[in-house]
Amino acid sequence: MQPSDDDIRAMLAGATRSAEAMRTTDGWSIVAPYMCINGLSALFTLARVSDPDDAEVGYTDGALDAETARANAALYAAAPDLAALALSRGEALSKAEAENARLTDVTIDLASSLAAAISLLERGGKAAKKAAPSDKMFDQMIADYRASLRRARAALGGDDA
Repeated sequence: MQPSDDDIRAMLAGATRSAEAMRTTDGWSIVAPYMCINGLSALFTLARVSDPDDAEVGYTDGALDAETARANAALYAAAPDLAALALSRGEALSKAEAENARLTDVTIDLASSLAAAISLLERGGKAAKKAAPSDKMFDQMIADYRASLRRARAALGGDDA
């Protein structure tokens, strides 16, 4: 089961940040600096990732290599930062989805109004054509309105393209 955003936030609140993978004699250690009681900083091991062939001699010979162990250790060390990044991207996606929904509603409203305006202008006869300086300009205006309406319907997933 995947942890919820709140679960991840809780884990991040208690997690060590700025950890890094460090090569040791028996594999890789995930270390982070901590303040000691004497006021000096020291590296403390948070976790260890053994080279598989060293840890499982006779069982995994050649199955995994030291580079895989290094990559795993680096990934584990980066986990808090990756989790924070995933949360921020998820929040940004939620905001973008909400904005998309809002703009979709606005586009529907505008497309509906434009469709009604086109209908009124087309049925308005000579009186409507007086809204433009010439018949040619009026016809171009209607063509432009229709093109805009087609693009709006296509953007909304309609059949007009």
